Amino acid sequence: MLRCNVYCLGPPQEIKLFKVVRLSIGAALLAATGFGAQTLAAATVYVGSCGPAKATSYTTIQQAVNASPAGSTVYVCPGTYPEQVTITRNLNLIGVQSGTADSAVITSPASGVVQNTYDLYEPPAYPVAAQVLVQKAQSVNIANITVDGSNNQLSGCGAPNPIGIYYQNSSGKITDDAVRNVLMDPADQGCQLGLAINVESNTGAPAITSKWPRHRRAGTRCHGHLEYSDRSRCELRPSPRTGFR
Repeated sequence: MLRCNVYCLGPPQEIKLFKVVRLSIGAALLAATGFGAQTLAAATVYVGSCGPAKATSYTTIQQAVNASPAGSTVYVCPGTYPEQVTITRNLNLIGVQSGTADSAVITSPASGVVQNTYDLYEPPAYPVAAQVLVQKAQSVNIANITVDGSNNQLSGCGAPNPIGIYYQNSSGKITDDAVRNVLMDPADQGCQLGLAINVESNTGAPAITSKWPRHRRAGTRCHGHLEYSDRSRCELRPSPRTGFR
């Protein structure tokens, strides 16, 4: 496995990515998965009540994702959404902005986050509780979304690893998003659990690691098998306006 570290400056409890994290895997994998073959027309839907009068709207992000054909765009209205979201088809998930505030915020459910997958490299030894989970999709673009891991109710070093946004065998762009407070409870922050953004693949994804230079894993990690590194790419680009924060 090929890895390298890229360190960013900022508080360990929050990472904001401005502009683009581009995640791409080899063209051979895209062909194998049939990317682009869509049997239903793409749609534009809304979560919340900010859409046009005749727009199709849903009350939760997961409802909108489940109901949308591949290639659709899901706009998330300003508000707080206590849920874990799983995406398994190509689509755009875009927060509707209101001024400069974090408008569309995905938070922990009232009962806390729960395990919804495993680490690709060591299942089932390392369970994961991802707040946004992207699996086996080749073009999932997430923009203007805040993920807040506060009150995830995870405790103990044997708990699932909390991850804000987790791409598994998937590609896309992460643009102008914020991930914060993806941590264990204060008593268990020495467990080395908690990661803002994780990109992982055992079928040819990027092989680069980026994280905060502290014991809390609150940064960005992107890695895959060395075998596919010549056909893979992971790019972390600062915005000309704000840089990395």
